[in-house]
Amino acid sequence: MDRDPAERDAMWERMRTEHEDRPFAALLQGGDQIYADEVTQGHPLSDGWPEDIPQAPPRRISPNWPRICARAS
Repeated sequence: MDRDPAERDAMWERMRTEHEDRPFAALLQGGDQIYADEVTQGHPLSDGWPEDIPQAPPRRISPNWPRICARAS
């Protein structure tokens, strides 16, 4: 949190001003705090993010999946 709060929170201030002028009915994908704040600098799993994004592990299909699908149809 070593940035000036006015700089760090500029996006939130802009959104607040826009909402006061024309209220939002819904805010989707409003999670900009993930990269707007310094939260990514406090844990080894997020070091280097977003430049160094680890590959997601491959998904495994449960051995019960065919049986689940058969019962669902």
